[in-house]
Amino acid sequence: MTQIVQKPLEMFFEEKLQYQLVDTKANPVMKALFNAIAANGTMENSDLVDEMIRQVQKSISFEKNAPGVKKMLIGHPFIHRLLKDMVKAEVQSHREVGEGFELQFSKRIAKVLLKHFDEAIGGRAVFIFIELLENDETTSLVCKELKAQKKAI
Repeated sequence: MTQIVQKPLEMFFEEKLQYQLVDTKANPVMKALFNAIAANGTMENSDLVDEMIRQVQKSISFEKNAPGVKKMLIGHPFIHRLLKDMVKAEVQSHREVGEGFELQFSKRIAKVLLKHFDEAIGGRAVFIFIELLENDETTSLVCKELKAQKKAI
């Protein structure tokens, strides 16, 4: 069922994705779509997830108490929760399906977090690191690099 509505919804949200992501009222349809993409393992065919990964790496000013201060979008209150929930959904599907289900999203988000380590560890994105560490399936994606960066943490 999700596959039927996925592409039209992706096209709708992709057009103004940055606006949709930083909107203060979290869009429940968009959140459900992202979680379904992660849970179904259909990320490789999703232009929306590719665009979202690009958008969360951008630095913009989104804090109301610190206008003009640019931070990486991955630290936005809604976005870090969305990404954390996507990791949870993907891991849950991996547990249900078994070894044939590849953790594509978790691998990509781990690479993004490690690439922008200083900014990620200093903001709300640290909760995504914690989610990756708490799951046995995803611990190996970040554990080695986090141990190497122990002093910075």
